[in-house]
Amino acid sequence: MLLQPRYRRLLTVGGLLDEAIQVFRQHWITFALFSLVALLPSWLLVMLSYAAGFSSGFTNPGAVLPSLGAAVGFLFLGLLAGLCGLLWSAASTAAAAMLLSGQPPTLRTVYGLAFERLPALIGGTLIFGIVFVVLAVASTLLFVVTLFGTLGTLIALVGLYFWWQKPGTRKPWLKWLIILTAPYGLAAYYFVRWSLYLPVLVLERKGPIGAMQRSSRLVVHQWFRAGAVLTLAALIVLVLVAIPVALVDAVVEIFGFTNSAFSGALTGSMLSNTASTVCQVLFSSVATITYVLLYVDLRSRGEGTDLSERLSSLEAASA
Repeated sequence: MLLQPRYRRLLTVGGLLDEAIQVFRQHWITFALFSLVALLPSWLLVMLSYAAGFSSGFTNPGAVLPSLGAAVGFLFLGLLAGLCGLLWSAASTAAAAMLLSGQPPTLRTVYGLAFERLPALIGGTLIFGIVFVVLAVASTLLFVVTLFGTLGTLIALVGLYFWWQKPGTRKPWLKWLIILTAPYGLAAYYFVRWSLYLPVLVLERKGPIGAMQRSSRLVVHQWFRAGAVLTLAALIVLVLVAIPVALVDAVVEIFGFTNSAFSGALTGSMLSNTASTVCQVLFSSVATITYVLLYVDLRSRGEGTDLSERLSSLEAASA
């Protein structure tokens, strides 16, 4: 069994992003096909909500509030679309992990694992969302207390200077001073700490709480590295998805397609949603590959999993 090159070395932030983009370029058709399986039903459900008029009261400014039945229908279809999105996230994670370990992913394998982990993924996403909302509220209160970030930003910048330039000052009290005074630092700190719960939940088959705890242990001493990788990956995907959608919105807004089948704000929203889905199918797997690579890199840094694989490879060769 040949050892994969990416497991022999630790990756810098730039190297990790470069590796992720290379993997995406080599296998983008595979990821697009896997994404289409879950994102196409999600798109159809959204289109159904538009066609049935469930979303008109939410998408049209100044429209009459929807009836109870329309609101329930909109919520139900939205939940089904969200479940499709979770399936896609789990399947993309499984596909990325298999490709990085040298195994060819199949539709049955990746979606079989996605369906198996779906209940845990729903629970983990709900817990993550609820806790993050609580942290966001607490961060807002801290933002107000620190004079709407004016005093807090100054204190956090001074603390960061000492943290970077004087390693001897890296004490727990300084870390928490930076976290609590930086604008929304508390929410950002735990968001990054728990951000790898998805690959942990899918690949290690842990429960929701266990996945968040495991992610926290992996990131604890590599917070800045993980935060930089996640931020840059999100920006790359945002640009790839947002620019085409913005162009579609601009065309609809400027030309209006008056007296055509494309006239009307509702149809403009449908076109925008269609463009967004197409771009997600084509490009969103960049973020998934980056998350899985970051997960592998942090395991190698903290647990020496690359050394374990080397030993296993040598033992197999000797046998």
